[in-house]
Amino acid sequence: MSETASPTPGSNPRRVLCLIPARSGSVRVPDKNVQPVGGRTLLERAIATAVSAFGRVVVSTDSPDYARLSVSAGAEVPGLRPPALGRPETPIDSVVQHALQSWNYPDAEVMVLMQTTSPFTTPADLHAVVAALDASSTAGCALTVAPVPTAYASLMAVDPSDLADFVAPTLARLRTQDVPRLGVPTGGAYAARVVRLRRGEPLLRSPYCPVWVDPWRALDIDTPEDLERARSLIGGER
Repeated sequence: MSETASPTPGSNPRRVLCLIPARSGSVRVPDKNVQPVGGRTLLERAIATAVSAFGRVVVSTDSPDYARLSVSAGAEVPGLRPPALGRPETPIDSVVQHALQSWNYPDAEVMVLMQTTSPFTTPADLHAVVAALDASSTAGCALTVAPVPTAYASLMAVDPSDLADFVAPTLARLRTQDVPRLGVPTGGAYAARVVRLRRGEPLLRSPYCPVWVDPWRALDIDTPEDLERARSLIGGER
């Protein structure tokens, strides 16, 4: 993963607030955010990428241990989030609102949310979601997206009774040559305007600006198998 530094988008170097959520207590992969990949923890990798892109990054965590590791890696941790925001079911919008309401970042115009579990996100990806949002007057959010084959237009969902239906019937009826470009969010990076987030609006709001990334970089670590695949792709030490 490249971590070559480049200028912060925009004239105000503090206009971008990059936030990394790092909850402790993951179940399927215990302590997922601090699992080592390529000689560093996922949290340290994400911090290094964000600092390279923007010069600063804020980590939102409920763990004092994660907070100490984050500060040591170069991140800001203004305070711990309350235990109620450290549960598995906690929505990301609650974490975003806590960061904006509890910590003082008056110059922030754009929030970039970066996930530790997407270890192939680059500084260029982070800049790109900001640039895409800046270039559109109507987009609600910009996000990294990986292309998928046109066959996904016929994607089906199976219900508990083992019956299936098309997820997007309108797309499923199209001829292959008429299917629009399709993509799936990678989870690596999102950008949204702070002014609307401060109004209590969700991070994800359509229409979206897709920032296309190579499919191999779309790995989102959610299971032990995903973690081992990331280690294999990055190589080097665990």
